Amino acid sequence: GLFPGRGDTWARNLIEKGHISRGEFNFSGHPSSLPLHGSDSFFRLIFDISDATLQYSPRWPKATNVGGTVAINDNKTSFIVREGLIQGATITAAKVTMPETFITRRKVEIAGQARGPGHSIKQVIQNSPLIHGRAARLTDLNIGGNVLLNINATFPIHKLPPLKGEARKFSGKLKFLENRIGFTDSDLELENLKGNVIFENSAWRG
Repeated sequence: GLFPGRGDTWARNLIEKGHISRGEFNFSGHPSSLPLHGSDSFFRLIFDISDATLQYSPRWPKATNVGGTVAINDNKTSFIVREGLIQGATITAAKVTMPETFITRRKVEIAGQARGPGHSIKQVIQNSPLIHGRAARLTDLNIGGNVLLNINATFPIHKLPPLKGEARKFSGKLKFLENRIGFTDSDLELENLKGNVIFENSAWRG
């Protein structure tokens, strides 16, 4: 494959299906010498895709009806998502990046924002690694109306022993937009709630 080891597996599984509407490929150098070095060598592949299903990690729910642009520019691979759905919530912006494509210790970075009904955002939490951190407490809420969820995640895609600071990381923010909030273990309800809940790995604050 184009990418070494598990990087090639990840790249092949990233886009499960979709329609390519435009593509461009520019290359100068010898294919066996990737990553390329020298001012006269370059590798660029870019294409637009629509109606795609995106599986950026088996630990996270799939994104569907995705439209965006995939770009490989020398050693960096990125997927800029302009539209899509995740668990019924609308993806308003997202970017999936492999900062260094051709090294052994590859990692993937995800930054995204989704807006949707409270129950859709709860499903994102329940079906992702967020359920193992403090964000799981948000699933105890009955949220009426739309909310905004921002996610940042980093995870390695190699099988080597992890280095210090190389563990999976995730953080995010849930923004309430004048919502009605109920509690599963109480009759208490809050109306027109505005504010943020910020979480990072196993910590959170609001």
